[in-house]
Amino acid sequence: IASPAPVIVIAKYTVHGFVDRYVLWAVVGIAALTVFAMHREFQGHRPVGILIAAGLVAAVLAHQVKTLLPGKPHLREAQAALDRVMELKNRSDAILLPDTRYFVELSYYAPLAVRRRIYYPLQKDMLFTALYHQTDLGIEPLTDFLAGHRSGFTLVSATADLAPQLMQKGFDVTPLGQLKSPIVWTVRSGPFQN
Repeated sequence: IASPAPVIVIAKYTVHGFVDRYVLWAVVGIAALTVFAMHREFQGHRPVGILIAAGLVAAVLAHQVKTLLPGKPHLREAQAALDRVMELKNRSDAILLPDTRYFVELSYYAPLAVRRRIYYPLQKDMLFTALYHQTDLGIEPLTDFLAGHRSGFTLVSATADLAPQLMQKGFDVTPLGQLKSPIVWTVRSGPFQN
């Protein structure tokens, strides 16, 4: 029971690769263990069991109702990125998302108009390289993407890692709005592009 806790902390705060669904079966197992322990402890005391069950049902209902309230973010990782994309005036440019978490979440949960415009740049990512030919998601090598979008595109990223690379390749990279995460840039062919 104790071993998942350190794994969750490490995964969530070091590589940021943890999603709640990864421990779903552990939750079921811990719940069964808790029920067994409580049955042994409170054997024959029905009011205690009914009170605990009512408390658990109330907690689950409160959590579910909270997610349905309007104005509440509905995406775990990429809500801020989606909000920044929805603020953009030019809604026809391609959107380059070099962050895997943002790309995956927006690929499935963003509005259709946004999903059609997002791309993930393949560089050295083994998983996405394997998916490249097996999915209709906008995954393509960075060089192919840049060649196909010389007129310009929007870059949305939690970090500024890709912007300097694009400037070195001769693109004009201009931040849009505040430099807060996720950062949004407009990228256009620079004077050195052919």
